Amino acid sequence: MLETAQSQATVHAQETAREAKTEVGRRAFELLEEYFPEQAQERRQQDRAAPFVVGFAVGFTLGVLVSR
Repeated sequence: MLETAQSQATVHAQETAREAKTEVGRRAFELLEEYFPEQAQERRQQDRAAPFVVGFAVGFTLGVLVSR
């Protein structure tokens, strides 16, 4: 019974720690965006461009493979 309680407490502590890390990361990210808005805008633009480039590369590769 004691082992079960300890196990449950460990699991709960791990979940709480994971949630706290996520919250700290989110708040740190928000503060960085607040203090450095230009860099945050550039990062957002890069984040939007990356999937487009990947999609283009995959489409081009598939086009080459299909045309063979």
